[in-house]
Amino acid sequence: MKFIKVNSILLVIMFLGMTSGVFAQNLNMQTQLLQNRELLQNLQNSATNDGQANFESGVPSAKTPEIRNTDNLERQNDTISTSNKALETVESVTENYFRILTGNKLSMYGSNEFSQDQDDSLLFFNTFGPEYRLAPGDVLQINLRGFLEVDEVQKVSRNGTLTLPSLPPIKVLGLTTESVERKLLELLRLGDASATVYVSLDTGRLVAVQISGEVQHPRTVAIPAYTPLSRVLAYVGGVSGAGSLRNISLISNDSFSQQIDLYDFLKNPLGGADPVISDSSRIFVGDIGGTVAATGFVSRPGIYELATGQNRIKVKALLKLSATNMIPPGAVLEILYFDEDGMASARATTPDSELNAGEALNLRFINTRNTKVISVRGAVVDPFEINVNKSYSLIDLLKGGSVLTKEAELSLAIIHGPNFDPYIIDINEAFSSASGLRKTIPTALGLEIQPNSTIYILSRSEYRALIESGGKQLKTDGLDQTIFNERQPPVVSQTEFEKEIYLDQEAALASFLVSKKVNVYLDGKLNVVLAPNTKAVGEPKLVSLATGFNVYPLYVGFNRYDDKTRSWSYLQLKASDLFDKNRNIIFEQNDQLNFYSTDFINQLCSEIVSA
Repeated sequence: MKFIKVNSILLVIMFLGMTSGVFAQNLNMQTQLLQNRELLQNLQNSATNDGQANFESGVPSAKTPEIRNTDNLERQNDTISTSNKALETVESVTENYFRILTGNKLSMYGSNEFSQDQDDSLLFFNTFGPEYRLAPGDVLQINLRGFLEVDEVQKVSRNGTLTLPSLPPIKVLGLTTESVERKLLELLRLGDASATVYVSLDTGRLVAVQISGEVQHPRTVAIPAYTPLSRVLAYVGGVSGAGSLRNISLISNDSFSQQIDLYDFLKNPLGGADPVISDSSRIFVGDIGGTVAATGFVSRPGIYELATGQNRIKVKALLKLSATNMIPPGAVLEILYFDEDGMASARATTPDSELNAGEALNLRFINTRNTKVISVRGAVVDPFEINVNKSYSLIDLLKGGSVLTKEAELSLAIIHGPNFDPYIIDINEAFSSASGLRKTIPTALGLEIQPNSTIYILSRSEYRALIESGGKQLKTDGLDQTIFNERQPPVVSQTEFEKEIYLDQEAALASFLVSKKVNVYLDGKLNVVLAPNTKAVGEPKLVSLATGFNVYPLYVGFNRYDDKTRSWSYLQLKASDLFDKNRNIIFEQNDQLNFYSTDFINQLCSEIVSA
């Protein structure tokens, strides 16, 4: 049994040896492998890694990326599918200064772009274009076809050469992959006219970059070659609060210095000035220059650094930087600054003016509402507004009554607005009058409602609440469900819906209390409220009251106020006098009618006799 196990192990070892390029030539070598378990383990591991770039010595290379698709990317626990948020930083002196000046917390423009927290498992997907120049540490995927067939990866050595089986070392330093293909093809076709060569970059080399100056964590980092400079800054936490995005120096190994303004990168859709780092280099971030701020009604509020050597900027240039392409009519442009006493001050400005470093542009836009509207509230199917430039016909506004609910009280509506005294109308009377006019003049408007007005139509339950409270409130014991049921389902909660209705009621009640109206009392208690200019003849509520079984018909007190003399006049009428067509009584503002019941008169007479 042991003999069979030993033979099986030997067969496995021979197979592993063949796949790893190690051939056991005799039984002694196989016995040595069995006795050296560490060597055997290494051979087994090398067999499982066949075809992978595994170079632990020489110039360092970036890790070979694992190719993942959309089906398995999110399932990888160690994969960062989105960039990490920027690290929380302490407010800089510049940010604190502009917060004091403007009263708003503003951030440095572009700072978040270059301060994303980096993770070792986040791979830079830098694109290797055809201009990529090879150097020690690059790993190439090489495929040869013809008499010599090769499929393997090879690293460019320290001296810049590439070594392939059966071929002399090839100098590839500074060449592109296309040039290496041509060079290999020339060698192979000396003895094989059918040879073909395919060369591609498998893994880019790592280059050392020293990052110093005004960055959060100055240090030296190793990055894949041809990584854009803008992405390298994130490895050191981004630019510090005292650092500049417009004065960055990229210094190569041969001391060639290039000045970088990352505002070109931020504003240019094609990337702007964002050089790639191909060799070991140094990045130096200079001190921040002059700054200005944009706040208020701008698209991108923030703090903006001026270009190197500048200490002022045109207002319209700053508006463009803040992505503000529209100044609303009526908006105010002003510059905020500290005066010589250190006090915050402001001065008016124009787009063609300039502001100095340390100043802030404030686009002040006061929120307003459209006043050229007429609002309709109360017992309507759904509250609405219409835009108007002039007075609007009531009958057209209410669509002949089709916008009103079934519970609308058509004898009373309250109209109020900021530019006139509130007044009360009888909708039935207004409709009747307009319809009569349109029989002879089809374009007649009838009663007109002026712009910036609100008309509130009472419901029957609100009218009852008004009478029962002596004209002091419109609210019933709860929400008027007839209004709620007939309206479209609200997009807000019922609580918010009720609050909106109560606010409309409160505004209407406040206007009702100061408006001029006709009050009708029975035994000293409010019984009917009528609109001025209402005719007594045919008024249903008045007729119902006057013809009541218990109402004393021979005595009605009629009080009228004279605005000219500022005094009240008193008339004594019979109930029938009110409905006499020859008298044609039309009620005026502030008229009062006092009806009395038979019981009230009898009690009054008894008190007089007993006295």
